[in-house]
Amino acid sequence: MHSESVRIYNRHGGVRGYSTALSNLGEAYAVNGQFDQATKYQQESLEQRLRANDLWGIAWSYLNLGHLARWRQQYAEAQTLYEKSQAIQAQIGDRRGEAYSLSDLGIVGLKQEIQFKSSTYLLRSLLMRQELNDKRGLIRSFEATAQYSAAYGNDAVADWLYTAAFLLRGSIHFHLPTVDRDCDYGAQRHSDLVEQFDGKPQNASAWDMPPEKLYREATGRAIEVFAGNTP
Repeated sequence: MHSESVRIYNRHGGVRGYSTALSNLGEAYAVNGQFDQATKYQQESLEQRLRANDLWGIAWSYLNLGHLARWRQQYAEAQTLYEKSQAIQAQIGDRRGEAYSLSDLGIVGLKQEIQFKSSTYLLRSLLMRQELNDKRGLIRSFEATAQYSAAYGNDAVADWLYTAAFLLRGSIHFHLPTVDRDCDYGAQRHSDLVEQFDGKPQNASAWDMPPEKLYREATGRAIEVFAGNTP
């Protein structure tokens, strides 16, 4: 289906539609673990966006290519790509996108065992998402903070935050089709929670807590994780 979309846009559509179709095709290959093909189409999408000077699209292309580098454990390359994405998003005022880039920079810092850099990026992303009331973004921040907590031995907080994120995903039907391929903790916790709840969709009511209250509680706990760990 994505291949047909690329052919249609290449023949009849504009640059933005064609570049988006290429990016979607790249994402489809990435989900199936075909990273070479995924990189090929994401790079083609980037080239189209560069020619059109589509800054918003260029930033997201760098973000997507950063994911592919990260999944290959090429963390220095991923960091460079995420930094390019974040710089453009800051320039054009795409704060939601910038929060994604900052969060991914935090994860890459964690992978490189650079604690201060990781915590700084993750906290900036979390606070930005809180200000924007970006619920999906906050859920991803809770998951990233859980990964950070687990890496530094705070298993109880990690477990609480990841469970909260899992329940909040159910509250807004924000499904997790693929777990981050480089996050062993997240992959295992997601599997455990699906088994715990017998594969049935859950929401915040499983903790007898309204979703809005759980968002506030999880945000507060996530902020506390970084207290004293940021410059």
